[in-house]
Amino acid sequence: MATSSSLRSRDTDTVQPPDSPASVRRQVSRRTGFWFAAIAFTVLMACGMAPTPLWPMYRAHDGFSATTTTVAFAMLVVGAAAGFLAL
Repeated sequence: MATSSSLRSRDTDTVQPPDSPASVRRQVSRRTGFWFAAIAFTVLMACGMAPTPLWPMYRAHDGFSATTTTVAFAMLVVGAAAGFLAL
């Protein structure tokens, strides 16, 4: 039967002690996190949907179909959702 010390991998032998600088994480307060998320949401909503009024104008001027305009709006929503997930 193998002992627990023989089951260790090489990675577990090089674990940094808890007080080492490599293992210290910077903590951010909940208030700072909230405002970061609120500002990110505002920027995505304000700038992400800015071209929305242009699509009906493109439809009239360039002869886009209703399907093309709908797909363009859908891609705006998908892009905003991807931005939220990435952020």
